[in-house]
Amino acid sequence: MSIEVSTLVWRASLPAMDKLVLLRLADFADADGSHVYPSVSRVMRDCGVSERHVQNSIRRQVDAGKAFESLCPEDQARVLAEMKRLSDERQAREASSGSPREVAL
Repeated sequence: MSIEVSTLVWRASLPAMDKLVLLRLADFADADGSHVYPSVSRVMRDCGVSERHVQNSIRRQVDAGKAFESLCPEDQARVLAEMKRLSDERQAREASSGSPREVAL
């Protein structure tokens, strides 16, 4: 758990649910903010939000340059690859069921 990263997230001007997702990620970070390894599904369960919400929260912060700036490029790539894998799995499930999955928020 990184108190430094948690403190930065608390001080950031972010939407409440994005802040919750980033705080949960900070719980898994090393002291320097690196090596953030929870799965999207773990963060989803812990925060009580949808898979898509976790992915979008992370993507918004990465795009804005606010999240994962301390991660090494390999860790950034791993997080984004995990997000893509989960998204691909979801799309495959939807395609095989014939209808989009309903997600309660």
